[in-house]
Amino acid sequence: MIVGRKLRREYWVSVALNGIPDLAIAGTAPLIFDGGFLMFIGVLFGLRALYFAIWLKNSAWIWIRYYLRDKKLVTRRLIDFLIENKFPKPDEYVFSAEEYLAEVAADETIDVKTRILAGRELGALGYLTSTMRAQEYMRISYPFEAAIEEYHRKISEVDYGSDGAPDEEDKNEDDNDEEAQLAMQVKTACQLAENPLTEFLETGDEYEQEIFEKFKGKAIEKTNLINDDFYHAFACHQLIRLFILEKNVVDAKQWFGRIREEDLKDKILEEFPEIEGD
Repeated sequence: MIVGRKLRREYWVSVALNGIPDLAIAGTAPLIFDGGFLMFIGVLFGLRALYFAIWLKNSAWIWIRYYLRDKKLVTRRLIDFLIENKFPKPDEYVFSAEEYLAEVAADETIDVKTRILAGRELGALGYLTSTMRAQEYMRISYPFEAAIEEYHRKISEVDYGSDGAPDEEDKNEDDNDEEAQLAMQVKTACQLAENPLTEFLETGDEYEQEIFEKFKGKAIEKTNLINDDFYHAFACHQLIRLFILEKNVVDAKQWFGRIREEDLKDKILEEFPEIEGD
């Protein structure tokens, strides 16, 4: 639990205590060098100016590094955090990261684990504001807001957690619901893998490659659980599309060979003629 007033009191007490050594140095200097009150004031303000110069130098370097590298890295990891814990889709307009997290934490229809995680992140941001750590707060809240915006875009493109059957063929949605859900999970994983794959191919970023491999692995794992010929073929189609994007024709051909639904094989070959043959 975080009590804002208590944290603020502790902050100002800390500021006061940290000023004691400066007062001691400023008070000792006139005694040693036979100075007066003006020396006391000069030493005190000189120390403050020195601290400010050090703070300014450190802050400038931290922000330069933040915009060159850290912001992008933190944003990616927050996107992964939202995806992996299946946070709900943000509204079209969200005022701040705190507003979104507070809504998730208060929504009793959402999984308890997700609500706890939202509350934890909300508490962390609240702690930074209560202790007046403005720069640290900005370096976390800015990428969190960017992550929420990107997360909204991603799950607007992907029907995350949909229970419906694939629309690739006229298939009865009430038939084999579990198999249909697995097939849609494969589609979701493949679509979520596309952005990090594209980023990796363009930049060679190993972190993006790691994300891609993780989603690809999940898609393969789910596909192997499907027994129904139609849904299995649908899932294989998603994997083949991903392998072609990866420029991995060998694995695309391998998964094409596993398809048992002949009608879908013809459709897939129309889309990807390069996987035909041995």
